[in-house]
Amino acid sequence: MRKFLIFLIAGGVFCSGKPGYAQLIVDRAKVKLVVSPGQTITDSITVYNSSNNGMSIRVYAEDFNYVSPFDGTKEFFPAGTVKNSCSTWIHFSPQEFQLPPFKGRKVTYSIKVPQDIKGGYYGVLFFEMSPGRMKRGKIDIQVIQRIGCLFFLEAQNRLKRGEIRNISGFGRNIQGEFFNTGDVILIPDGSFYVMDREGMAVERGKIEKFYLPPGESKSFTINFSKKLSYQLYTMVLTFDLEEGDVLVKEIDFEVGKTGLRVIQIRD
Repeated sequence: MRKFLIFLIAGGVFCSGKPGYAQLIVDRAKVKLVVSPGQTITDSITVYNSSNNGMSIRVYAEDFNYVSPFDGTKEFFPAGTVKNSCSTWIHFSPQEFQLPPFKGRKVTYSIKVPQDIKGGYYGVLFFEMSPGRMKRGKIDIQVIQRIGCLFFLEAQNRLKRGEIRNISGFGRNIQGEFFNTGDVILIPDGSFYVMDREGMAVERGKIEKFYLPPGESKSFTINFSKKLSYQLYTMVLTFDLEEGDVLVKEIDFEVGKTGLRVIQIRD
């Protein structure tokens, strides 16, 4: 009989499962810290069993990368194999334990930051329950559930920097490209508003959040509604880079019968 191995992965949320099937929760999805060379950090993560079944838990660290189209999709790798990995810095206890129904357990971790830290370093701590089985028709399915807490460790002298390039009109839309020119992962929160010639705001919107490693770029498109009449406008485009860092562009454009034309771009 064929067996299928299914990994159900989540960060700080319920893992998928059938009613009565064991589920895991952690009390935090992400640990983000600005660290100093040689610093030692000690803390804990609490793991909860939200089901009425006991489970065996294994704890281990891995590396991860955000990958194209940079919408939050990740690839996972063995600890210490990805550039700018911090997973081998993370020491945790216990590594295996039993988790009774509707109970929680603290997993203590410590991080020893190297002296030569520069930029951003990343990893994930996984909490994985022992494989279970479920029937679907005549198929016996083996299921593994795991849940992760992401670690973002960034040096105090990190470069959190981005650039907006290649802005152009396309139909009734504006296209552009966001480049991560720094040395840490950026998760920009983009928004815009459009003013007419009288300075009145006539349209507002958001740009879908993306997750961009250093050296990568992400294209974006701003779709305007059909209510913009044929005239000149100014759009203020803002990307919030978190912790008070903001990237802003002012874009003058004209809407005509043949489409939208970008006239001028200002910082």
